[in-house]
Amino acid sequence: MPRRNIVPTDQLADAAFQRLREAARSGFADIEEGRYRDVSSDDLKDFIAEIGRRASATLRNIG
Repeated sequence: MPRRNIVPTDQLADAAFQRLREAARSGFADIEEGRYRDVSSDDLKDFIAEIGRRASATLRNIG
């Protein structure tokens, strides 16, 4: 029977929390440095659509 490496759940949770902490630090640093867009709720749908268009264009250019 083949062997599988199984990571204990505690280690997976610790790794997930570490990634979350790093993402939070990065996000708060961006806010402190003014690297964010303030979007009104009325403009949110258009803003998200624009992000999608830009991501699609980037993927087309890569592929």
